[in-house]
Amino acid sequence: MKFWLNLGVDGFRLDAVAYLVEREGTLCENLPETHAIIRELRKRLDLAYPGAMLLAEANQWPADVRAYFGDGDEFHAAFHFPLMPRMFMAVKLEDRKPIIEILDQTPEIPESCQWFIFLRNHDELTLEMVTDVERDYMYDEYATDKTMRINRGIRRRLAPMMDNDRRQIELLNGLLMSMPGTPIVYYGDEIGMGDNIYLGDRNGVRTPMQWNSALNAGFSLADPERLYAPVISNAVYGYQAVNADSQKRSEHSLLRWMKSLLQVRNAFQVFSRGTIQFLNPSNHRVLAYMRQFGEETVLVVNNLSSSAQAVELDVQRYKGYIPIEMFGRNLFPRFGNSPYLLTLGPYQFYWFQLRRICSSGACRQHVHGSSRLFGVESEVSRVLAEDVFLSDDLLRQLMSVGEVDLLVGMSSLHAANTVSHALDEIEESFQRNFVRQRVVIVNVGGGDNDEDSARAKGHDNLAEKGVRVPGITSLRTSHRVAANVPGSPSPGIALRTILAAADLLRARACAVVSPAASNLTPDSVANLLRPVYREKFDFVAPLYTRNKYQGLLARNLLYPMSRALFGWGIRELFSEEWAFSGRLAALCLNQDVWHEEAIQARPEAWMAISAMASDFRCCQAFLGEKSQATKGLGRDIVEVLRQTVGTLFWCLETRQSLWLDSGRSQSVPTFGPAHELTSDPTDLDRHRIFEMFRSGVTELEPILSSILDPETHSEIKSIVSLEEGKFRFKSGLWVRTLYDFAASYHHAVINRDHLVQALAPLYRGMTYSFLAEHSDSSPAEMETASETLCGEFELQKPYLMERWKAKVEVKS
Repeated sequence: MKFWLNLGVDGFRLDAVAYLVEREGTLCENLPETHAIIRELRKRLDLAYPGAMLLAEANQWPADVRAYFGDGDEFHAAFHFPLMPRMFMAVKLEDRKPIIEILDQTPEIPESCQWFIFLRNHDELTLEMVTDVERDYMYDEYATDKTMRINRGIRRRLAPMMDNDRRQIELLNGLLMSMPGTPIVYYGDEIGMGDNIYLGDRNGVRTPMQWNSALNAGFSLADPERLYAPVISNAVYGYQAVNADSQKRSEHSLLRWMKSLLQVRNAFQVFSRGTIQFLNPSNHRVLAYMRQFGEETVLVVNNLSSSAQAVELDVQRYKGYIPIEMFGRNLFPRFGNSPYLLTLGPYQFYWFQLRRICSSGACRQHVHGSSRLFGVESEVSRVLAEDVFLSDDLLRQLMSVGEVDLLVGMSSLHAANTVSHALDEIEESFQRNFVRQRVVIVNVGGGDNDEDSARAKGHDNLAEKGVRVPGITSLRTSHRVAANVPGSPSPGIALRTILAAADLLRARACAVVSPAASNLTPDSVANLLRPVYREKFDFVAPLYTRNKYQGLLARNLLYPMSRALFGWGIRELFSEEWAFSGRLAALCLNQDVWHEEAIQARPEAWMAISAMASDFRCCQAFLGEKSQATKGLGRDIVEVLRQTVGTLFWCLETRQSLWLDSGRSQSVPTFGPAHELTSDPTDLDRHRIFEMFRSGVTELEPILSSILDPETHSEIKSIVSLEEGKFRFKSGLWVRTLYDFAASYHHAVINRDHLVQALAPLYRGMTYSFLAEHSDSSPAEMETASETLCGEFELQKPYLMERWKAKVEVKS
């Protein structure tokens, strides 16, 4: 063994291992001495060659073979001989009974061990582990010519045994790949090779591999007479008709089909390690079973009959799960209270992945009635129950769509007047920029009678609607899906619905837009989607042309703070529009955070930070002018801070490992200009802002004293007393103030919601100082000031880390 192991051999198949040791006066079968030798071999193998394996070839009943696994200290794996003839028997009988009976007799094996299963191998199809009646039946059906028989078996290959019926060949391979164990495919069966029953012994199934249509089927350049066996050359299975090279060129060949079968199987651990639970429908011609491993659940349904069959399956245990056909990734109706009806064509089989898009955390909380999310009223449950979150109507619409390349989602709540315009802009973008792609628009609306539902539904081509772009013809149907959520869905609920649709439809590139946004154009939609679809980015944040006094919260707080802490220079972390990949959608959908108020209110920043935490590719895309009125700094700023800064602080709390260990910030790729500023005048009442700062700080003095470091608090009190004309809120003090708030949020020194609200007067003071200092600054000078502030945030990051890790006594 060492000789071969040193050459790189990975394992050994021990032939007829049950008879390894001979002892006089016995049948020499299953002797204790055999097991002792095997244990010693295994011990030495594991010690000197970890990873090498021993495979037992013991043509016995499963209960007898079980002893050769020991306690996981003998064979790593063993062939399951009795299963093989019963798969053939079940297909010919059109009855599941033989397969279920033998697997019911198969005992549990150690966790580290495995069964090896197969349809055919280099020997005869052995009929030793069947009854006399079963053996006679197999001979009559599969070996009518006695030349096909040898010993107690049948010396034939798979394709000839199935009369070269592609449907039966696929069904048996589907059974093989979905049964418990590791499947073994005998060479040549993947292309449907034939046999030569007129060769002696077992050589009829050992003819040369048929690689191509050249001399000797590409197996050897030697003279044909010198081959160890002649190649198959008849009209049906001859190497000119059946060979690997020709099947590689054909998209619908058996070889291509086998490759796709293996790709699907290899994507799921459940097939190799999962449990099996047989369903028992009244139709005995249908073999159905559940495979389960960890979070993976797969339903396999096989029609063993040569005619079409209908079957009703009892899947009550899986009520609410969505079956997804695993080859085409198409959705099927959700499991409900009634038996699940399926129809199958002759020898057809289905593999369904069962999905329930409802994490344990999401299902954990189900608070009915009105709730308040960062001050925003929501009439829906705090977290929707599964049957509401993905309604049957929504699933029916998604089923009609199928797999897509591009998905654009939006929430039409409070945007009734602009939904129609937004839909047209998105579809025009599809028609101008993504003519060949499969596309869908998902509109999440509030209420069961949403007046926009009819407009959002449907799958009309633009040309059919008379909104055709001149000179351009869309090649595919443009789908619209309307998801009506009871009440007023929060941004988090809307996003979760969009993510679920993206995941179920396997969308490659997705975007979220606001129908109320005045800058929504076909170009802006395309600019969001292109980096994901064509450049393989996972998250795309927007960039805009802004008035120099717009976006002050982002400029002076959200951007520099998130850049310094998380290490990524994304300017618009909070926005109404962004894009993401299908894999980021799946990652976020499966996180147990949907009950959190931060996610319900402003999920976009959390999604960006999730991409950063997973080391996904992030970028920014220029979308043009952002014509948004500059908001005042009155009471509305309190709600804005609760939604944005509150979410940012929550992300700091939940992603500590990401920002505590990050180094200096890095820029992200940008498509288009980095940003643009204009010098349009502003109508902000600076005097009123200053008075609100001064009165707010005075009113909140006790709260600020518990939040701020004593030195920071002292400096704040000193600048409050300054005259308006001399007042300046220096950047260093501003950074320490924000870091004090973040650290106090972490230590929960007071109610966290009250803490974030207490930032409002200080933000007003910073804004007043900024406006006074930059009233005459050019856009370039303001950008320089912004970079200086970013540098200050990075410089003082150790201050935050020190305060974050310090032990703090929480005041009652």
